[in-house]
This record gives sequence, structure tokens and C-alpha cells, in this order.
Amino acid sequence: MDDSLRNRTALVTGAGSGMGRAHAELLAERGAHVVVQDVVPERTETVAGAIRAAGGSAEPLPGDAAGTGASEGDRSRGVELRSFNMITPETDRSCFYFYTHVRNFALTDEQVDERVKSLFREAFLEDKTVIEGVQRGNERFPDSPRVDAAFDRAPMMARRVVERRARQEAMPDSRVVAAE
Repeated sequence: MDDSLRNRTALVTGAGSGMGRAHAELLAERGAHVVVQDVVPERTETVAGAIRAAGGSAEPLPGDAAGTGASEGDRSRGVELRSFNMITPETDRSCFYFYTHVRNFALTDEQVDERVKSLFREAFLEDKTVIEGVQRGNERFPDSPRVDAAFDRAPMMARRVVERRARQEAMPDSRVVAAE
């Protein structure tokens, strides 16, 4: 075990699932004592327990770490930044990728606006690189099995809808009509 973070404590918010959990587990693997925070109490105990079971050091911290009341449903004092990504086929080898973001803070601050736009553009270009690589891999190995990953659930569901629609459109008596 890499102990580069031994004698250090890491507080990971949103550590009950997804990327937060992955970060908490990685920090623990590096030797940090991890304080696992999440608004869902059961998640904090589950993740902290998993870290301890793997030989790490962790403690749960359930609740609203920011003190905003978000865990009780009051999001009025919180800062929100939401991203929306929409991918739709153009041809059998290309797609349109639309993205936008909205926020509830610094709405008239042009510097914040430009910084947020820049960060999202950077993330978009990273996604573009990955999507193009997946396309090349699919073309090179068309019969390779698909792997479903838990974090890939929404894209997998969307892919299945598109594949089902494509099969329906290919049927001679199909009632599905492609948009023009």
C-alpha cells in the first residue's frame, strides 16, 4: 500500500457514492485517514466501513457539511452549477454534441462567466477525444462485447434506445420515421 498520505486527514464531501466515493477510497489507499461526508447517513457508514474493511482508516460524517440546509431540501443558500450534455446521431459515424451549463451565482460577473465557459469547453474537448477514441475502437473491433459499468448507466440506456430505434427504422414496415 502506498502510504504517501500517512498521518494526513482528508475530508471528502459527497463521498457516499460516485466520484466522491472513488476519491475517498483512493485517499485511504494512500494512507490518509478519511472523513467520509455525505447527506445520506447510510452511505457514509457504508463507505467508511468498506475503507476500514480494506485496511484503511475512515470515519463517517453524515449530514449537511456546508450548513446550507440542503440535506433537508432547502437549496436556497447553496451554490449550484449544472451541466447538460446531449448527444444525438448525425450519421452512422458522427453525432452532434450539445452542451450548456447554468448556475445560480455571480450571474452578472463576466469574469466568472468566462472562467466557467472555459472550464466546460475544456471538459467538452476531453469528452470529444474519448468519444472519438471509442468510435475508432468500435470500428476496429465491431464484434467486441460491450461492457456495462455502473457509472455508464445513463449513456448505456441512451445507446440501447438509439440501437432499438435503428433496428425499428431498418424494418420494411417500420412506423418510426427519422426526423428530417
